[in-house]
Amino acid sequence: MVRGVGGHAFERILVPLGPGNFAAFGSLISDLRHDHVLTRTLHTRQAAFADVQAVFAELEAQGRAALRSEGVAEPAIETRRTLGMRYLGQSWELEVELPPHVADLPAIEAAFGAVHERRFGHRSAEAAEIVNFRVAAIGRVAKPRLPAWAVRGRTKDALLGRRAVSLAGAFGAVPIYDRERLPSGARLAGPAVIEESGSTTVVPPGWAVQVLG
Repeated sequence: MVRGVGGHAFERILVPLGPGNFAAFGSLISDLRHDHVLTRTLHTRQAAFADVQAVFAELEAQGRAALRSEGVAEPAIETRRTLGMRYLGQSWELEVELPPHVADLPAIEAAFGAVHERRFGHRSAEAAEIVNFRVAAIGRVAKPRLPAWAVRGRTKDALLGRRAVSLAGAFGAVPIYDRERLPSGARLAGPAVIEESGSTTVVPPGWAVQVLG
């Protein structure tokens, strides 16, 4: 077990292929998203639900238009509605994500009350107000099907040699492996070093590595 940022303990670490390029790869296959926000104050017991629907419809139209301009087909677009809400007299608001079945202002009040109770341990029967409207317009992007790791053979075939490496303040001869030649399902115990293009993985003493298929 190692200690990471903030002292958190980790028992397992996943090292993806091409870790140096992993973030860039993720950005290429991530869904597209546009967030639209409009500040408008509405008293939940004085406004009409149609007023809420009208504001959301305006924001959703903007979000859908933005995604269509980027080439996203209408069936691949979905929207999520969120309200910034507070009880009357409060100076801050909580974000309340609305489920699809919300159909009136009492239901919106109930959703806000549930969020307030989870956050602060209580809710009020008093009126609330909507401070801002938020719509997330999401364009789903097709995800590639990544191939399974197909390398077969023996773990020792990936051994490049041994090298003096300092671990825990002491130098020792540590085996060096070529990741691209490690077979699927292979297991090896630390200390070890696994090299690949763009990255190096150090396996400390007491840790073990398994190559996932």
